[in-house]
Amino acid sequence: METELHIFPSIAAIDRAAWDALFPNEIETWDYYRAIEDACLPGFDWRYVTVWHGDMLVAAAPAFVTDYRLDTTIVGPLKRWTERLARLLPRLMSIRMLCLGSPVSEICHAGTPPGTTPEQRYALLARLLDGLQEVAARERIGLIAVKDTPMDSILSEVCWAAQYTRLPGMPIAALSLDFADLDGYLKKLSRVTRKDMKRKLRDAAAVRVEARTNIDDVLPQVMALYESTWQRSDLRLEHLTPEYFTAVLRHMAGRATCFLYWEGERLAAFNLVLHDERRMIDKFFGTDNQPRRINLYHLSWLENVRHCLVRHLAVFQAGQAFYAEKVRLGSRLEGNWQFFSHRSRPIDFLLRLVSRVVRLDRIDPEIRVLMARHK
Repeated sequence: METELHIFPSIAAIDRAAWDALFPNEIETWDYYRAIEDACLPGFDWRYVTVWHGDMLVAAAPAFVTDYRLDTTIVGPLKRWTERLARLLPRLMSIRMLCLGSPVSEICHAGTPPGTTPEQRYALLARLLDGLQEVAARERIGLIAVKDTPMDSILSEVCWAAQYTRLPGMPIAALSLDFADLDGYLKKLSRVTRKDMKRKLRDAAAVRVEARTNIDDVLPQVMALYESTWQRSDLRLEHLTPEYFTAVLRHMAGRATCFLYWEGERLAAFNLVLHDERRMIDKFFGTDNQPRRINLYHLSWLENVRHCLVRHLAVFQAGQAFYAEKVRLGSRLEGNWQFFSHRSRPIDFLLRLVSRVVRLDRIDPEIRVLMARHK
């Protein structure tokens, strides 16, 4: 199949139906990526890598350009030293990167038409990766990466065959909803966890839950909770803007909801979720740093499970981070790989050495267990 590669700076240049046809089972559709553009996330420039057969779109993936901090995945005491080094020598700790994927998507969405054979899909995705190399060369970007590719995917095979360095990515925590109601869910948990969840629910009895599709009137409160949560996070790549939340709710009408958790007149927490007829994705949970706020997280978890059951959804996808707690609450982890390559061989060699220190499985025991099963 003779194909042509085209790179676009905005998804608006690509027909919505043509894009979505490549991703028939995805919640994060053309509308979601348009919302990301409207969010104006600081420090990111967008690219859309596409392959065409005549007038037909046959492969596509989002990409972004950013200045990547090499200590992004470092936590603990070593992080304090790297932050000091970054203040003294910022150019040493930051490198220009072109990455296939999105900083705010669950996986790297690389699509081909339904019915494409594995061999055809491999060839088309390899062409996308070639396109990434071409963009990097044209824009003089050294570091090329692919973010969060499912472990058993053809895209992972393509990246591995291209001799990209492979690292553990952020897994996805997914809860299968194979029970009829919340009581059925709680019965599937361990006795200790079930008792703990019931106690936290009693403590949260005074909380009022509100489902919203518009949060303009409470946006300052939502952002204050988001900032508090973001500041406490160890792993930070993107910094969301108020426009992200409003744009997602606007562009994804009927597929996005923001749950607000009120203690009297005070907004204590919020939770932005995406959903379709099959699953719900927990995108962002935000609260302040009060110790008892952990109860609100568990309340939001059960509220999401309840809404999934009402909608007859099959999966609650709890997103990334806090893996030990999500496993305790019945989730399974679905692994992802990160891949990278630098166009300069000496720098690529140095980055491979650095990657041995900043691997995610060195800092998260649940990821370490998951990686042990995929060696």
